[in-house]
Amino acid sequence: MLQKINDFIRQNKWLVLIIVFGLLARIAYVVLFSGFFAKAYLGRDTLFYPGSDFGTSLIAFKNLVQHGTYSVNLNDPLGAFNRMPGYAFFIGIISLLFAEPYNMYVVSGAQIIIDCIAIVLVFALLHKRFNTSLKIALLGAFIYAAYPIAIIWTPVLFSDSIGAFFSLWIAYVFLANQENKRHWFILGLLIGFAMLFRPQALLSILVIGAIELWINRRILKHYFVCMLFMGIGIALTYGIYPARNVVLQHRLVLFQDLRGSGNCWNDATVNYMQYVYSVQSHWDPAWTSILKNKPFEIDKAAYAVPGDSLILMRAVKNAQNCSYAFSCWDGYWAERRSSNNLSCDSAIAADFALLRAHQIKYNAYHFWVSLPLENLNKCLLKSEISNKKKGGLVAQLVPFVFYYRTLLILLGILACVIGLYRRQHTRALLFILLSFTSWYLLISAGTMAQLRNIEMRYLLPVDVLLLVPVALLFTKLKFFAKEDE
Repeated sequence: MLQKINDFIRQNKWLVLIIVFGLLARIAYVVLFSGFFAKAYLGRDTLFYPGSDFGTSLIAFKNLVQHGTYSVNLNDPLGAFNRMPGYAFFIGIISLLFAEPYNMYVVSGAQIIIDCIAIVLVFALLHKRFNTSLKIALLGAFIYAAYPIAIIWTPVLFSDSIGAFFSLWIAYVFLANQENKRHWFILGLLIGFAMLFRPQALLSILVIGAIELWINRRILKHYFVCMLFMGIGIALTYGIYPARNVVLQHRLVLFQDLRGSGNCWNDATVNYMQYVYSVQSHWDPAWTSILKNKPFEIDKAAYAVPGDSLILMRAVKNAQNCSYAFSCWDGYWAERRSSNNLSCDSAIAADFALLRAHQIKYNAYHFWVSLPLENLNKCLLKSEISNKKKGGLVAQLVPFVFYYRTLLILLGILACVIGLYRRQHTRALLFILLSFTSWYLLISAGTMAQLRNIEMRYLLPVDVLLLVPVALLFTKLKFFAKEDE
C-alpha cells in the first residue's frame, strides 16, 4: 500500500505539489485572514459559528437521532422541510464523533480536504476528458487551487463548496463517453446525491437531457434508455427525500421551505424578501431600515404603482413595531416579541405579497427585464462586500479578488465559444456553458423564494466549471503543446 502511494507521488509529483499548495493556501487563509472575512462578509467574529445553514441543519439531524423526526422545529409542520438532508447528515455524522466546537473545526477541515480532491477532478477533466497535454491539465489544476473564491468559501460552514465538488464530479462522470446502462445509473446516483446538498443540481438533469437529446436525436430509443437509467439512479438517492415527505409528512415538498425554522423565517419575512427582490437587486439599506427602526429606504421602482406607497408604509411600520419574525433577527432595535399572537405577521405577509403582485402585474418590464439584467450584472461584475468597513485593510483588497473572478469567468466563456465554433469538445463545452447560463438566468430572473438573492457562494458550483476551459486557451503556446507522456 505504501509502495503504491510512493509510486503515485513519484509519477505525479507536480500534481501532488499543486494539491499541497491548495491545501496550504486554504489553511493559511483560515489561520491568517478568515477573521477579516467573517467580519466583513458574515458580520461575525469567526467562521466557526453554529448558526445559519450549519446550525439549523444540525438541529434537524439531532432531532432525527433523538426524537425520530428529521425537522428543524418539531412544533412546526414546516420544520420537516427547512433544510435539505445532504449537508445535515454530513455535519451530523461528524458531530456524533466530535463535540462542539470541535465539530465545526472538523467539518471545515473536511470541506477543505474535499476541495483539494476537486483540484484532482479539474486535472482529470482536462487530461482524461478533454485529452489535453499534462502541462495544460496541471495549469487547470493550479488555476483552481489558487482560485480565491474557492479558498475563501471552502472552510465556511455552508454546503456550497461541496456543491462545487459535485459539479466537477458530475461533469467528469457525464463526459466519460460510456454508452452502457451502468454509466447512466451511476451518473443518476451522483446527481441525486448532489441534489440532497444543493437543489440547483436539478439543472444538471435538464442540461444533460437537452445535450443528449440533441446528440441522439436520430436514435431516440437509445436516448430514452439512457435517461431511464439516469432517472432510476436519481430516484434511489434524491427521490427518497420527497417520498419521505409524502409518506411521513403527507406533503409533496421537493426541496426546502425556509418558513419551518420557527422564528426568523415565516410568511412575513419570506414575502418581504421576495418583495424587495421584485423591486431592487440589493438587500440594504431597506433591511437595515427595518431592523434599526429608521425611515425606510428602497429604490423608486417601489412607488411605480399608485397607492403602493401607503401599503408599503403600513407593512414597514408593522415590521418595525409589532412583528415577531422581524424581531428575531440579530440587530433588531427592540426586544424579541412573543410568538403567541402572529396576526401582525399575517398582515405584513399579506401586504408584501400584494405589493409584489403589483410589481409583477403593473411594473412588468422592470420585474422581468430591467431587474434580471441588474442581477446578471451583479453576478458577473460584483466588486464589493456587505460590511467592508468592518474588514479593515483586507476588505479594501476584496474588489481585486472579484475582478480576478470576473476575468476568469469571461475567459472561461470565451474558451467555450471558441471551442464550440471550432467544433472541439462540443459535448463537454456545451455542458459547462449551459450549466453556467441556466443557473445564472434562473437565479437572476426566477420567482421562487431565495432566487434573485445574489451571493457569490450560490454561484460557486457553476463558476468552478468555467475554470476548466480557461486552461484550454493556452494550448497553442509551445510550452503547453501536446506531447507523448
